[in-house]
Amino acid sequence: MNERPNDLPYLYLRPGEMHFSRTPVVVGTILGSCLSVTFYSRRLAAGAICHALLPGGEGRSGSRYVDYAILHMLDEFARVGAPPHELDAKLFGGADMFGQRTAHGGRPTVGRQNIIAARATLDREGVTVSRSHLGGNLGRKLYFYPHSGDVLLKRVARTLVPEGVW
Repeated sequence: MNERPNDLPYLYLRPGEMHFSRTPVVVGTILGSCLSVTFYSRRLAAGAICHALLPGGEGRSGSRYVDYAILHMLDEFARVGAPPHELDAKLFGGADMFGQRTAHGGRPTVGRQNIIAARATLDREGVTVSRSHLGGNLGRKLYFYPHSGDVLLKRVARTLVPEGVW
């Protein structure tokens, strides 16, 4: 699979954004402590991806929050007739960019909190995660193909290191 095929439109997903599509496109994003969740419905050939910055919590809204972004994407799929149990979910990101597992005061780092929030929200909504590439201390570059559900992942170090198709 080519990194960015010339015959497909390319969309860069910025932090706090979400994209839902039923047409062929490549959606790229770069993650550090942020988290991306992808959903794919094989029956509808439709996919969605988010780039969330913070874990979220009660009363917080907007796609920059992990829990809200997941719920918003699930709403988009429900609108087109795809229930949560039909979706293939994948999780990426949540790195501890400074090599710490905890922040000052002993709390988990933002990356770890994002992972915890995503897993809790997906569990609560009955969504099974098929693949994940989480944590660590290096960033990730993703290319998501919403029409097929494929994700090309590269680790971000001094150079991009190919990891493969997810």
